[in-house]
Order: sequence, then structure tokens, then C-alpha cells
Amino acid sequence: MTARSPLAELTLDDCVARTLDDVRRVAEHGPVVLVGHSLGGSMVTGVANAEPALLSRTTTPTVGTTTLTAVCTTRPPRSPTP
Repeated sequence: MTARSPLAELTLDDCVARTLDDVRRVAEHGPVVLVGHSLGGSMVTGVANAEPALLSRTTTPTVGTTTLTAVCTTRPPRSPTP
């Protein structure tokens, strides 16, 4: 018999709590934008509901696929206005 994975015990609330801890640390350095799709969208919503003031923006796409390849913890400089 195969042993049950310890990850099987994780809940959405566990993921929200862990992400909230990470957001609190990152928010000390600048605005935070969370992006989530599908179950990740539920996690983003949970974080936003728990402490909305920590987030600069949230996105939960309903159509298409979103791939997050990097996390920027500071606001990029603005381009000069022409």
C-alpha cells in the first residue's frame, strides 16, 4: 500500500494562511499584486478578504490561462510621458 501524502491534509485555509504570511513580509517592500486562477483564485480571494489593505491589486481571471513566471515586489519605474 502506498503511504498517503502529507500534502493531502492541506486545506484552502492552510494555503491562505501561508500566502498571507508571505504577503505580509513582501508588503514591507512595496505594493503587492496577487494573481490566481481556478483554486489559486480562491486562495487570492481568501487573502484579500482577510487583509485587503495589504494588497495593491488582485486578479482572478475567469477566461483563458494565466501563467505567472515572476514576482515583482516593487513598483517598476514609469516611462517618461511623451
